Amino acid sequence: ILDDRVVREALEPLLLRILRACLYDVYRPARRRSCGMLAHVLPPSQLCSLYYRARWSAPRRKLRDPMARKDKRMSEADESQYRLQAILDTAVDGIITIDERGIIQSANPAVGKLFGFASVAELVGRNVSILMPASHGQQHDEYIARYIRTGEARVVGIGRELEAVRRDGSIFPIELAVSEVPGDGARYFTGIIRDISARKQAEQALRESQARIQAVLNTAVDGILTIDRRGIIESANPSAGRLFGYDPAELIGQNISMLMPADHAKAHDGYIERYLRTGEARVVGIGREVEGLRHDGSTFPAELAVSEVRFGDQLRF
Repeated sequence: ILDDRVVREALEPLLLRILRACLYDVYRPARRRSCGMLAHVLPPSQLCSLYYRARWSAPRRKLRDPMARKDKRMSEADESQYRLQAILDTAVDGIITIDERGIIQSANPAVGKLFGFASVAELVGRNVSILMPASHGQQHDEYIARYIRTGEARVVGIGRELEAVRRDGSIFPIELAVSEVPGDGARYFTGIIRDISARKQAEQALRESQARIQAVLNTAVDGILTIDRRGIIESANPSAGRLFGYDPAELIGQNISMLMPADHAKAHDGYIERYLRTGEARVVGIGREVEGLRHDGSTFPAELAVSEVRFGDQLRF
């Protein structure tokens, strides 16, 4: 019967499915027996053709290779390490790691640039105190020793400003933040170092500018006062104190109306309130003659000029 071409073509799909099942799991005895039966009922050439067709179309199982999984885990770990190293290498701030004896274990390139070393390899294995003035270096070692012995934090976990020393001996201000990093049976500390020279220079320039302004105010012949929008005095120069018979400190926090006769004082508060509400200037931006009231109760004529000063969203007169 199998020699009949029509019958063979009708049975071929069924035989193909049997072969696929056999190849999908060759360890099942029933399917091995099915393969053996086919060998008895099919010509060798037809069986071989069906075998190869079934082999290439049968679903294939993925082999579970433990080494492949291990290699994948190692690859992921390597990639994570690579990303971390890239972050350290490109960080603007200096990042340095020391052990509990203060010996430098690692440093990123920013540390070398910050302290003037051609390579961070020059720092590894040396005590971190080489990056500090002598007095600070000795204290730093004591801070670490005390922290390890007592847990008292003077540096660890606390950001602070201090001085550092470059390779050429020049001293510059830094901001240092130290944190403890757990290790395999050892204790390590990581410090993030930021050069704050530019900030300190800006702060110094601001202080000098304020000092110059204060010197001008202190030596001015005319009285100069600053009030807020409620009329409360915030500053007064020495001439204002002499003019009204007060120590300048006595005026701070008081309403400006204390320096005017009662009728003028009431009108003055009304001028400020109206200006803030409508923008109509009765005093602001206009020089005018008024009466002043001294500490002893005497009055005197004065010329008053009021200007508006804005500090961000704050308004002063």
